[in-house]
Amino acid sequence: MFNTKPNPVASLKVLDQFPVSEDSTITVNLTAPPLVLPTPNKKGVFKVPEAVKISEAAGAKVKVQWDGADDLDADPSLLGREGKLGWVCEVPAQQKVVLALAWEVVCPYGTDIMGLDA
Repeated sequence: MFNTKPNPVASLKVLDQFPVSEDSTITVNLTAPPLVLPTPNKKGVFKVPEAVKISEAAGAKVKVQWDGADDLDADPSLLGREGKLGWVCEVPAQQKVVLALAWEVVCPYGTDIMGLDA
């Protein structure tokens, strides 16, 4: 993303999504950014994971978190289950930031996967 304006962008939120499998034999693993799914503590209570700082180079700041993590009414156990995440960026004037989203698909050999180009 490139800010072509002469003014900085203070708080830009970019919503992103990676695929989520509905087939139990197919697993989609998020490889970048390094977000973790909420897990319950010993009492079974889910805690919202902190946003992950991705970059602070050249004055640009980028954080990423599960979509809805900043919503006080959100159910933490559901965060990340739909593959949605939000990048929060500060982009200086005339600067660019790179938002890298990557995932891997794990499945048995020969499995046909709709929407996946080989």
